Amino acid sequence: MYPPVTSRISGTLRLLVISLYLLNHAGAQQFTQSFYSLTPSSCQLRDRVGIVSSTAPAFYEIEPGTAPFAILGDTGTIVATNTGQGTYTFIVRLMDQFLQRTSATAIVQVQCPTTSSRATFQQPSYQFGPVCQAGTAVGMVSLTNPPPGTRYFMVPPLTALLNLDQTTGMITSVQRLPAFSSSINVKVLAFFPGGTASVPVSILPCTTPKPTIANGAQLTMSSCSAGTLVGQVPVNSPSNSMRFASSGGANNFVIDPNTGRLILVNNLITAPGQRLSFVLSVEVTDLTTGMSSRGRVLVQGVCNGIVNNPAPVPPPSPSMPQPPPPVSDFR
Repeated sequence: MYPPVTSRISGTLRLLVISLYLLNHAGAQQFTQSFYSLTPSSCQLRDRVGIVSSTAPAFYEIEPGTAPFAILGDTGTIVATNTGQGTYTFIVRLMDQFLQRTSATAIVQVQCPTTSSRATFQQPSYQFGPVCQAGTAVGMVSLTNPPPGTRYFMVPPLTALLNLDQTTGMITSVQRLPAFSSSINVKVLAFFPGGTASVPVSILPCTTPKPTIANGAQLTMSSCSAGTLVGQVPVNSPSNSMRFASSGGANNFVIDPNTGRLILVNNLITAPGQRLSFVLSVEVTDLTTGMSSRGRVLVQGVCNGIVNNPAPVPPPSPSMPQPPPPVSDFR
């Protein structure tokens, strides 16, 4: 497929202008420097690694077969023709208006970054966890010197469990990781100008059990008077950081959210020796892991005749005196 006519015409005119200039300034072409040291950030295919210039418009040529680079003949821009690593040294020549080589030459040295030096993670492997709560920072993976444009990806993605920030390499939890038989093993890939790198990442699941109300939990009231400490809700958990809440059957009780202590808040009205029973629904949450569970607590007690005297009922108001019956006047 041929380039557009306008493009061919403009290119032809440019070559014609340069040729006419060279005819008028024969012998005047020289490089602005005899040695060029170029240190591009990348030497991937089609990357522009640098430019050389002359004291007058000229055509440029790289000594054939000396390096994986090409030069744009009318601008002096050097472009990579293959992925390069390490240091390359080659000769660039100036050509006259007839595209014949002149004696003007320059030495060019290109120092391409090596993939290994730019693809090193800060650690050879990473281990994070255990992950027991959603929305928490699990850990970060990153190259030692990440070049601009570096992006990170997780393989396999596991987006239902983990989120990886493609720019920073920060891993956060989407949910509590369930207790698998072993750790979760993934790879994080880094894509950057110049290549890719990978690192193994191991993430430990949450092995901490949920807090639970002790099976058959039962508390006994020692008194039926308001303010009585009934007892502390028994919990099975290795954690010491808990939050308690009652959600059912607790009209006569209040639970301390920090300690789980149950307190009677109302005087209970009973007949002497009557046994009382209450079933409370209590929720306990582990503040460390965010896990919670709900259980029932049976509260029993005998009031032993201690009753709550009802509020005194006001005596009936005295009857209003009735007016005397009317007296008839018989005269």
